[in-house]
Amino acid sequence: MALLDIEGLTVRFRTLRGEVHAVNGVTLSVDEGETVALVGESGSGKSVTALAVLGLLAPTATIAAGSIRSAGRELVGLPGAKMREVRGRAISMVFQDPMTSLNPLMTIGAQIREVLDAHTDLRGRAAKQRVVELIEQVGIPDAERRSFQYPHQFSGGMRQRAMIAVAIACKPRLLIADEPTTALDVTMQAQILGLLASLIAEYRMGLLLITHDLGVVAGTCETTNVMYGGRIVETGTTREIFRSPTHPYTRGLLGSIPTMGGERKVKLTAIDGQPPVLRSTPQGCTFEARCANRIERCVVEVPSLDPVGDDTGSMVHAAACFNPWPSARDGGVA
Repeated sequence: MALLDIEGLTVRFRTLRGEVHAVNGVTLSVDEGETVALVGESGSGKSVTALAVLGLLAPTATIAAGSIRSAGRELVGLPGAKMREVRGRAISMVFQDPMTSLNPLMTIGAQIREVLDAHTDLRGRAAKQRVVELIEQVGIPDAERRSFQYPHQFSGGMRQRAMIAVAIACKPRLLIADEPTTALDVTMQAQILGLLASLIAEYRMGLLLITHDLGVVAGTCETTNVMYGGRIVETGTTREIFRSPTHPYTRGLLGSIPTMGGERKVKLTAIDGQPPVLRSTPQGCTFEARCANRIERCVVEVPSLDPVGDDTGSMVHAAACFNPWPSARDGGVA
């Protein structure tokens, strides 16, 4: 049974300028011990999908359709009190910006203690000891002293570690990490990703990693879902996605990455145009206006997520495209 099973998730936002179709029919799953990537540029619907899982959508948002199940338990429509039992204990999230996610008026230890107070019976000395253990576990030195410090006294990398300590306090089965390495230098990125990997191995958690950095995905995730315009446009094993990008958007993302040892004067490929405005249901493919491979059908029909090449009957590799690039069998991206 999957730790997270999202099927046909559709999220709408009410605004003064009309309804925004932020997420449209997203389906994905995360199993125990698996790291799954949700990749796409800003505005594609990645974070909204994560917030929907945790029941943290804004009051103006509505889950118009779809199902979100955690270990078989339906979360859509779950009352607030029941959802609070899930949030933090069964599913936790590492938010994108720890400086704005952590409370600047509370010590790091107090913020970890809040989670323990809400979901465990630990009190007094036992709770204090658990707080120190968590701070040590995420690699922050001098843990007891640090527990009395405030977020502004931590570096960016240390704040991110503190956020992870808050998230894993109750040993959740599923961890959602939203851009956990944003604004960190390369060395600190590697340390944070290594920490997440060690926690997944230790607790047998599942990890849904939200990112726009395909370099992070390549070295971390077993499965990759590429999202554009509120839809999953390509999904498959990370190896297959990198070896054989089929959707033109995926191919564009991979083509924009510089490669070590490549020709120095070769220009990186850019994706022309701008992301779609999602204030109405698109008549055709959301990527059509930016796609060099578009055909007449793309303008009037929305492509479904269908198996690629020889994967007929399975979903090892699937793409939502009427005119995809050739498969890896005809030469993909190395």
